[in-house]
Amino acid sequence: MSKNGRGTILNNISKGIRPQTDERNRLIIPVMEIAKALKPRLILLENVPEMENTLIETPGGEFKMILEYIKNELGEEYFGRGEVVEFADFGIPQKRQRLISVFSNDPECRDYFSLVGSFIPENTHSAHPAYGKERWRTVRDAIAHLPKLDAQNAKSASSPIPFHHVPLLDEEKYFWVSN
Repeated sequence: MSKNGRGTILNNISKGIRPQTDERNRLIIPVMEIAKALKPRLILLENVPEMENTLIETPGGEFKMILEYIKNELGEEYFGRGEVVEFADFGIPQKRQRLISVFSNDPECRDYFSLVGSFIPENTHSAHPAYGKERWRTVRDAIAHLPKLDAQNAKSASSPIPFHHVPLLDEEKYFWVSN
């Protein structure tokens, strides 16, 4: 699922150019078939927050909210729920909301979920820090301490830090990038 083009999609639905349901949202159906066959201890699904309100056509031809479909397919054996999570609230240096859905069939997990009501841990960061929470991290917070890289000079195009490097550029491409 994606937020990209959401306005265009809704406009085309209202014009009758596009169906109200998106076949791609039915990809959850084979996921549930795999989950029912394997019966994993934990099932974790991550997607856009809008998934919470997404309607799909079930194999039986009914229309159901996708989270309701997941719960029905997993049955009483599984428990859990979907929750919208702001990644910045956990120290990730970007604002990005995702729907994190966690379901389990494990008795110890059931005890924990019954007590806490969630599998998502308490957030550690906040836009307005208080009560022991740290402020949201920025990209600058995360990378400002890294050595500067220069795509024109082989010696300064990389560092001993894994994945911290840039490709060397020829003079013309370096000019483009630097401007």
